[in-house]
Amino acid sequence: MKNREVVQYAVVPPGLEPLCARELQALGIEPEVVEPGGVAWRGRLRELYLANLWLRSASRILVRCAELKARDFPSLFRKAVRLPWGEFVRPGQPVAFRISSRRSRLVHRDRIAETLALAAHQALGQPELDPELPPQTFVGRFFQDCLLLSADSSGDHLHRRGYRIRQGEAPLRENLAAGMLLTVGYEGGPLVDPFCGSGTLAIEAALIAGRRAPGRRRSFAFMHWPGFRDGLWRLLLQEADRAAVAIPEGMIHASDSDPEMVAVACANAIRAWLDGEVVWSCRDALDLEPPAPSGLWIANPPYGERLGEPAAVRSFCRRLGDRLGRVWAGWQRAVLLPDPALLGPVQRTWSRMPLRNGGLKVWLAGEGFTTDG
Repeated sequence: MKNREVVQYAVVPPGLEPLCARELQALGIEPEVVEPGGVAWRGRLRELYLANLWLRSASRILVRCAELKARDFPSLFRKAVRLPWGEFVRPGQPVAFRISSRRSRLVHRDRIAETLALAAHQALGQPELDPELPPQTFVGRFFQDCLLLSADSSGDHLHRRGYRIRQGEAPLRENLAAGMLLTVGYEGGPLVDPFCGSGTLAIEAALIAGRRAPGRRRSFAFMHWPGFRDGLWRLLLQEADRAAVAIPEGMIHASDSDPEMVAVACANAIRAWLDGEVVWSCRDALDLEPPAPSGLWIANPPYGERLGEPAAVRSFCRRLGDRLGRVWAGWQRAVLLPDPALLGPVQRTWSRMPLRNGGLKVWLAGEGFTTDG
């Protein structure tokens, strides 16, 4: 991609769009559109690289590359072959397409993708495919016969920070964990996660507290673009490294009743370059005591099939709620559950935000935040 101003778009989990917009503003990027599913802004290469490097709540970053109208496949091919494919695809690099279509003449998604792939191949001179290059993905949305085409600059989903080598039965995506933490206002300070599983919440909390860029140790699709500026990218990495701060020892505590998961969480933390910043332990959540007078208690406790019968779920949640009310009253509390009312009286004055975790509708319920966006 040439270093010109273009529309860039962060795809965001439902409910976290206002949070992503605030993250962008903190980077010096002014959002132009905040809508269900994402946030748009205009920027150059610096803004594109910054967004991939620093956004904690986003799923991926798209770059708008074309908008065209087509009501039949021949016209789609003729117009698509003139698009600037060479800004996003190297000679011999495979291309892939994710297509949706609504209220348009062209509705066969596979054929739309095939037509666009043929157009790109011809526009690039029909080179022989290089199996060493990863596919460059484009996202196309047909609506009322108009195709909006964007290049995926991220590659792997942005929740894949590169540190999670193993996970539990119902893993929490990293960007959702970060979204929970940022929503309740966490920037650092004492924190307890009593159901740590593979460690995602605690690791994301440490990255936030330590001002560590979540994309620091992974690669991105834009690194294969012909116009990739390695010098600019290295400069942004150096700036990110200088922004990092030390995390006070013993500030973040994470535990789980399963010793195998605690070992997995420790290994994941080390892969995130966190060796000692989080205190890991094998403990029952109902036996924990606060390690400090105040702080943040935050959790993604087991629910659904992980607890078995509904009666077991209700009993466990009621005991957990009772414990939160008696032992953790001096702490800010937040929890991710399908039905926070199961916790009993403790949650009656808490705020609630609807989210989705693994396709399941859940609620972030807790103190210290509002849901007005």
